[in-house]
Amino acid sequence: MSVIEYLKPYYRLNFHRIKMNTWLLQGYRSAHRPPSEGDDAERDSASRANRAMEELVKLSTAGDERALFSLQLEQLCGQLALGVQSALESPQRYRSLLTALIAYDRQSSDEEMDLDLFISRNSYQDGYYQEEHEERMNRKKMDYIAARNRISNHIQRRIDAYQITTAGDWKTRIRTAAFAIATALSLSIAYSLTTVKTAPALIIMVLTVGYLAAFTAGIFRDITALIEKYRK
Repeated sequence: MSVIEYLKPYYRLNFHRIKMNTWLLQGYRSAHRPPSEGDDAERDSASRANRAMEELVKLSTAGDERALFSLQLEQLCGQLALGVQSALESPQRYRSLLTALIAYDRQSSDEEMDLDLFISRNSYQDGYYQEEHEERMNRKKMDYIAARNRISNHIQRRIDAYQITTAGDWKTRIRTAAFAIATALSLSIAYSLTTVKTAPALIIMVLTVGYLAAFTAGIFRDITALIEKYRK
């Protein structure tokens, strides 16, 4: 357990970076299915996803990628939500990022229409509609606000879903790592100390100890998290 706790900060950084890039890449692909499959289309999607992640990191933690991805998952998603609100303030500039975050399905283009409406009406804040009839201008403002709210809520639901699925993947990998480490340690100890050298007996002993170690590691992890929570 102590080995896992020591390595978690280093592993968490790469884990969150890879998961975030994959999430944005999937979102971008769902909105921009290339007309033909190929290496060029794949590289273009990957490049745009990387750029979207750079923009999201810039908006969330002023470009400090290490600071963002070393956070606990709940804190990371909170920072993402703040970054999204900043992107919504300048939708023209961050359209690619918003497209990847929305991840609308091209078979159902409601979110795409909302994004187009939101960007086109964003200019009213600069006085673009000052000479229009007041009633018409107010209607456009209401359409703009409604589109922004729908987009914001949709992205927040996607962040919530990302948090849930990522938390599950993180727990699975930690349990797998605990089992692997415990199995390796128990194998070396059992082979050096026990008088039983037959393969079946060693395998049964190692798997039993590894499973028990992985199970108790999860319990101790929950206890540690509870202690840290009360300390805060």
